[in-house]
This record gives sequence, structure tokens and C-alpha cells, in this order.
Amino acid sequence: MQTPIYLGTIALEPNRWSTRVPSIDASVWTDRATGSGFDGVELWEPHFRDADADVQARMRERRDAVAIFNTYLLPENGTDEAWAQCADTCQQLEVQAVKFNFGRDRERSAEYVSALRRVQRFFSPEIQLLCECHPGTVAEQPEDALALLSEPGLEHMQIICHPFLIGEAKLERWISCFGSRIGHVHVQVRNENREIIRVKDRMDHVRRQISLLSQHGYAGSWTVEFVYGTSGADDVPELLFQRACEDRSVLASVLDVAGNEG
Repeated sequence: MQTPIYLGTIALEPNRWSTRVPSIDASVWTDRATGSGFDGVELWEPHFRDADADVQARMRERRDAVAIFNTYLLPENGTDEAWAQCADTCQQLEVQAVKFNFGRDRERSAEYVSALRRVQRFFSPEIQLLCECHPGTVAEQPEDALALLSEPGLEHMQIICHPFLIGEAKLERWISCFGSRIGHVHVQVRNENREIIRVKDRMDHVRRQISLLSQHGYAGSWTVEFVYGTSGADDVPELLFQRACEDRSVLASVLDVAGNEG
């Protein structure tokens, strides 16, 4: 069975970390992605929420290609209205999962848990909530994330792992803590200066981390999240897309080998 590899539409968006105002038509890039070997997209929320009605209509028509919805709403900060809108969009697009983050203040951890319990009631049981255990948040460390997501009512939630941003020892900790609750993987590779590079530029590391996940039974989906050229002179959708396709091809070949070995 082929491992699903999605394109994160945020990877192609030059405004992702500035104005957050969409500058690309996600429906066009969804078609191009699926035509270039991707199994679908992880759709950045503004690419739907802030798009015009025609783009939204086309994305609904292509809902078969939208696997994951990527929201930057925080459970503790988003209003009920905003979360209801997010959940309604997920329902319209028939997504499998929605990505969310926790906040950064450890002293507010109990508040974050309470807020997440409130937020999940907006989503149908068929939509998996995926916690992106992001650096800088209270869920950055595996043990802390497990404590949060072991609270009553949250035990069914899964996480997103970033195996290429960490070493083998930390990946082992994520696997030890979450096991089958690792529900998705984000792909970005960085060098020692924290600059985003191509997947092929750290192949030994990539192979080791994929092998480790595979040995422990991970056979889930992957998203090419950020690619070489991000935040530089080449932060142009066409160039970024070409590099995303290159990363997908390399990743697919490594996953294929790991799957056969498993």
C-alpha cells in the first residue's frame, strides 16, 4: 500500500509568516499537486477562509484531495464562533483531520486542556484532532505533551511528529510516549544553521528517522510542510512547488524501501 504524501499549501505561500493574507489560489495548486504525484493537500486555513467564493467552491469540488485542515487557531484564544466556522469548513471539505497547536505559557496548561475539551465538541467524531507538538509550545517535549493529552476526554487525540528536526534519541521518546497515537508526520529538513534545505541534502538522517518510525510500526501519512527557498529570494510559489515535488519524490523512494524492509 502506498504511503500517503500530501503537500502543505502553506509551503507555497510567501505570506505565511507575515501578513498571512493568501496570495495563491489553493485550488490551482491542489490540482497541480495531485497531478504531480501528491496524494492530496494539507490545506492552510487562510487559503480557504480568506479566499473568494469561486476558490472556495472549487476547493469543495476537490474535497477528495483535501486530507488535513491546518488551523493556527489556538484552543485558548479562538472564539467559539471561529472554531465553529473551522469545524464547518472541515465538514464541508470532508477532511480526515485538523491540525492545531497549544500555546506557550506553561502556567496556563490547565486552561489549555480545558479549552481543548471545549473546542473538540465542535467537530464530528470522524475528524481526528492532531496536536502539532510545536517547538516553543507547552507540548514541545514528548513527556509534557503526553501529560496534556492524557487528560480525561483527550486520550483519543493524536499528534504530529517532526522527525527530521530532531535526533534519534528524541524520536525514540516520541515513539515511547505516543506509539500508535502518532497520527501524522510533517516534513521539513534543516541544516546546522536552522535553514530549510532539501530532503536529499540530509539523506542519512532522513533514512535513519524513517527506518526508526517504520520499525515501530508507523505507516501513516506525511506532509511536505516547508521546502528549500522558504523566506529567501526563491520564496516564489512556482520554485517552491518544484522543490516540494523533488522532496516528495525522494521521500517516497525512502518510504518505499523502509516499507519493503518492514
